[in-house]
Amino acid sequence: MGHASLGSRVFDVANYVFLALLGIATLGPLLYLVFGSLTQAEYYRTVGVSINPAYWTLDSYVLLLGSGSRIYVGLKNSLFLAVVGTTLSLATASGRLARGTQPVDPGAGPGDCL
Repeated sequence: MGHASLGSRVFDVANYVFLALLGIATLGPLLYLVFGSLTQAEYYRTVGVSINPAYWTLDSYVLLLGSGSRIYVGLKNSLFLAVVGTTLSLATASGRLARGTQPVDPGAGPGDCL
């Protein structure tokens, strides 16, 4: 291949810089969330997030996922809605396909749907 033009190289560099900054901006809050969830509660309240494993604990996850947690109710409801919604959608679509009816006119052009 030939050499890329100056404009193309400038665009590539600017694109890489933008994507690196976007990655850092996304990764920062994610790491803060992970380290914050691992940090001991007292240490977190007084000092803040710790990246030192000496101050890490899984107590937050034990509290969240332990017995008596209400998170399982929400997970059960979400699973129920996903299964019922998918079943109804498939039943509706298969019914239309079995009858041969289509929701859109097959002879319509790209601009005819408005």
